[in-house]
Amino acid sequence: MNRDLSFEPDTGAICIGDTTCLKAFQEKSVVQALVSPWVRGSRDLQNGYKWLQLGGLTFGNHPAGLSLCFHHGKLIGADWGVSLPGASMEGGWPTQQAIDQEIAFVRQILATLFQREMTTHALEFSWGTVWSEFDPKGFLAAHGMRYRQL
Repeated sequence: MNRDLSFEPDTGAICIGDTTCLKAFQEKSVVQALVSPWVRGSRDLQNGYKWLQLGGLTFGNHPAGLSLCFHHGKLIGADWGVSLPGASMEGGWPTQQAIDQEIAFVRQILATLFQREMTTHALEFSWGTVWSEFDPKGFLAAHGMRYRQL
């Protein structure tokens, strides 16, 4: 069963369903145990950065994937993507229209979740930053959040 991905507005905690919330700078071993049902892969960049890829999630009731980013064993942020129904593709890649629709959708969900309008590509908080924007280099919709050291 898919679990909904959301964020706790006051702390930026990454929530999966009603029972799993990941906190800023939490140890990778603790996070890995909490998210084990959704882990689909991992990546070690050999430079202090490691990623866990999660599947079986939804964001705004649509299928979503989440990549958790760790630096020196601590959770520092995440990136995610959403699959919208009927998204137009060309040669296996999303069209600009599909990318724009995904960004608009994610920004709408984030504005509702954080009760703040997204007038730019990012929202700033005391705990960190959340963004949703077009990545021209990768030609894709980029959504993510990073924690700020307090």
